[in-house]
Amino acid sequence: MEVAVDASGQWVMNSFDAALRENLPGALPIALPGALDAALEAALAPILQALQPLAKLSRMVTIMHNQNCATGDEVLEIVLLPSGQDPTKPPHNLPALDSPRAIRDLSAANRDMYYQGYYPGGHARVDKRIELICIAIGSRL
Repeated sequence: MEVAVDASGQWVMNSFDAALRENLPGALPIALPGALDAALEAALAPILQALQPLAKLSRMVTIMHNQNCATGDEVLEIVLLPSGQDPTKPPHNLPALDSPRAIRDLSAANRDMYYQGYYPGGHARVDKRIELICIAIGSRL
């Protein structure tokens, strides 16, 4: 599609695009966002792939931060799940593990969800899961 800008700064489409808009007014708004989504996803894929090592590095730095402050009054940082998702945001919506107390106060359901998030497919005994969550985020109880 050729697009130009006229003197007023408005976009001017070529005659083919103008004819298409006149003849298919309902189809274009539906088809265009899907095409843009696919193009955007394809364009971003190599960038996101290139950023994967940085995401892993950021996660490791957060764990090290938590290891250094876990015994003091400092707030623990949220450690992303290995998938790169933030456990406190959708779709997980788990409580923030910002202190050893927050870890101890987890409900059984939230404890198990955190455990499965940090150790996908893991089968640790229930009594070991809090300890493993602490290891995953760099905290001590």
